Amino acid sequence: TRRYTHQQLASFVERDDAVCLALELSDRFADHGIVSSLLGFCEGDSLRVDSWLMSCRVFGRTAEQFVLNHLVRIARDRGMRVIRGEYLPTAKNAVVADLYGRLGFESADGGRARWWEMQLSGAVDQVTFIRPREGPEPL
Repeated sequence: TRRYTHQQLASFVERDDAVCLALELSDRFADHGIVSSLLGFCEGDSLRVDSWLMSCRVFGRTAEQFVLNHLVRIARDRGMRVIRGEYLPTAKNAVVADLYGRLGFESADGGRARWWEMQLSGAVDQVTFIRPREGPEPL
């Protein structure tokens, strides 16, 4: 997977072509803190997901659907037509090997399951139990 320094991440936040998201999650039991981050870049008419990290503590609790719904809105607002994601297999991420497919993406590399695409014209909101916090920044 890709690793970035704090300085690199800070520079991405300043870029007009970058999308940097962080999800803080709390429920009636605990404040879980930051449980997911996503870094994407606008490239032509597509938004490419460069890095999407999520804590295994919340995976499967519809946090991934919540993040994707927000990403779709951002991509549409920026005039993108497609979201592209890349799955890079590692020893620790086999549990998400089918994530893009489960979220409605189509294989974009002849079924090799590395590159995935979602056409925004057909994207629908994913079902999620997570609700945004009140305030100016919902994610």
